Amino acid sequence: MVDVSDHRPALSRRTLIAGAAGLAGAASSAALRGASPAATAATVPASVTDPLRTFDFTGVRLLPSRWRSQQDQVADDYLHVPTDDYLHGFRVRAGLPAPGRELGGWYSDDVFHDFGQIVSGLARLHAGSGRPELAAKVAELVEGFVECIEPDGYFFYTRHPNSVHYVYEKVLCGLLDAWLYCEVDAALPALHTVTDWAVDPAHLGRVREHGGGWEGEWYTLSENLYRAHLATGDPRYLEFGRVWEYRSLWDRFFAGENIFQTPDGQPVGHYHAYSHVNSLAGLGAGHRVTGDPYYLTALRNAYDVLRGTHLWSTGGYGPFEQLLPDAAARAATLQPWHNHFETLCGSWAALKVSKYLVTATGQARYGDWAEQMLYNGVGATIPMAADGRVQYYSAYSPRGGRKVLVSPWSCCTGTRPQGVADYTDQVFLHAERRLMVNLFLPARLEWPTGDGRIVARVVTDFPASSRVRLELDEVPDVGLTLGFRAPGWLSRPPRLLVDGAWRPARPDADGWIAVTRRWHPGDRLELDLPMELETTPVLPDRPAPVAVTYGPVSVAYAAGRNPARDLGVDQLVRRSQRAAGPDLAWRVSGTSVTARPFFAYGEDELYYLHLDPDAGLYVRLDGQWGSLSFISVTSFAGDTASCEFDGTGLRWVWVEGESNGIADVEVDGSILRAVDLYGPPGSALRTTEITGLAPGRHHVRLICSGRHNPASGGISINVVDVEAIPPA
Repeated sequence: MVDVSDHRPALSRRTLIAGAAGLAGAASSAALRGASPAATAATVPASVTDPLRTFDFTGVRLLPSRWRSQQDQVADDYLHVPTDDYLHGFRVRAGLPAPGRELGGWYSDDVFHDFGQIVSGLARLHAGSGRPELAAKVAELVEGFVECIEPDGYFFYTRHPNSVHYVYEKVLCGLLDAWLYCEVDAALPALHTVTDWAVDPAHLGRVREHGGGWEGEWYTLSENLYRAHLATGDPRYLEFGRVWEYRSLWDRFFAGENIFQTPDGQPVGHYHAYSHVNSLAGLGAGHRVTGDPYYLTALRNAYDVLRGTHLWSTGGYGPFEQLLPDAAARAATLQPWHNHFETLCGSWAALKVSKYLVTATGQARYGDWAEQMLYNGVGATIPMAADGRVQYYSAYSPRGGRKVLVSPWSCCTGTRPQGVADYTDQVFLHAERRLMVNLFLPARLEWPTGDGRIVARVVTDFPASSRVRLELDEVPDVGLTLGFRAPGWLSRPPRLLVDGAWRPARPDADGWIAVTRRWHPGDRLELDLPMELETTPVLPDRPAPVAVTYGPVSVAYAAGRNPARDLGVDQLVRRSQRAAGPDLAWRVSGTSVTARPFFAYGEDELYYLHLDPDAGLYVRLDGQWGSLSFISVTSFAGDTASCEFDGTGLRWVWVEGESNGIADVEVDGSILRAVDLYGPPGSALRTTEITGLAPGRHHVRLICSGRHNPASGGISINVVDVEAIPPA
């Protein structure tokens, strides 16, 4: 744990660049190679002056809280991995001595390689904490990486990366952040070198039209290219960013058209969710670098489409990593047990979109999405395993869910530190003589202004408490506007405590609850934000499934089986009474059922995030299961799918296939049947029934036996559904 009280804002590269914006025109790439911070600051281009700005981590520190602890834990997780392990494959590819070991998983397979994201995340965590060991780690990683860049600029982990666009964009971001936030001088010339490689059309090709999917995620490149232009003044990054603008999608958002229909009227089945939301950050950066209203209009329209059609009550989106054409299609995905939000990557994209919008427009409503990601997205994920497995997905099914760790060193292992670091940068927003609290987290700010130094603290136990207080330790004797975001979830009008008296809190036209006056050291401004349990149906014309929220917090129920089946949704929520104690928790009177924030559930705990009395059975998947839309699949012997049910039999729905094996069906500890899932191509749906059981509760396990039909090419088994057969 680092003592934040001793940290002071330092003169950094990003501070110099921010202060120099607008001083001079852009310099050439050659002039910038190896340039000093001051020299570069004098050449950066002017950027758009947003109505509000973040502090870009400068002078902001989180104070002790759950969220600060998560940041520290995430930083420690990545620090504990030896630098030689991160660099092992790069050195092998470059023919250099390669101490250390392969990390395994996606990292060793060079699948959506996350080295650049890890460097970026550690650099941002350093910027938000001041921990010197983070800066040292970033320097070691970058300097070791630079040694592995080949003379022509080739920089990938192996000779066979699965997605060159994706990896270039992540390395671009990592090198830029290492230079900006950790003062790693080697990062800037390396950034130019890898971009020399990337600008050759023979390497990345050029933009192509498409109607969905992911196609290597070329459409996410613009944002960090524009960031590189703003940071360095190099016009190549501006020009190269324009090459990768996703106009075929952005134009449709700009015009308010249906993105699920092509211009010639053909339907688009889905879009890859995270990467297409991530592409919207290119609109935010494009507006910041050009001021063209096209970018901001398209971004605002896209945000409204996402919030109106695609978001769960958690703020998550993209079941099975897909943006689907309508709410009914999205609701149908709740029937399987998992994969309703690609949590870490999806949160990172949402945090960026929220930040671009709240700063570019000055409107508080856009901060709501970042808040949801804090409490229900990345902030609700469980700690990473030592082998790089993370909580890739969140499960929202009314059948039940649990948090599990999967996919070692995946893309989500990369976005995890980036998302967690971003909490710090979204607490405070500012303009001239104006300071707003955007996220209600305990935090401290030191802000040297032209009028004098401001030292302020956010003191709160939100969301366990409804109170948020802004305290001034130092403040100049000038008129200053202080305030808070008025969140969209308010259940009743908020109150403001000023000079010891409560008064109604009325948001201004942009949604901020603010007071302008001369302030003095020791002054406090306190906001009371009423919250209560509220229910929201997934589909407005259907009574269930229903989500339960408390302010911005998604609430999940803990029970051995579906709690809505016994009480019904209305009674379950009505009888939920706040439990005594400092933590946010509820007890359902007359039952053993409890409720807690989704973020409070740990690994492998069963919960019910959506409530539906008619929901089917929860099926627990143990092992290395994957999913193909509604089908859960494994090809690892010993993996199991299990559930408990009341009845005299069960019905198992599965899909036959030419690579399928044999599953053993175990009921109450005895194997009753071996089922051969092999079948010719065509993916026919099949059903296996086990009947004749005694009435009552039973436990079933479907076991991947490792055996197979001689005609089969594999041992896979799968589950589409498991249903109980009630007594006749």
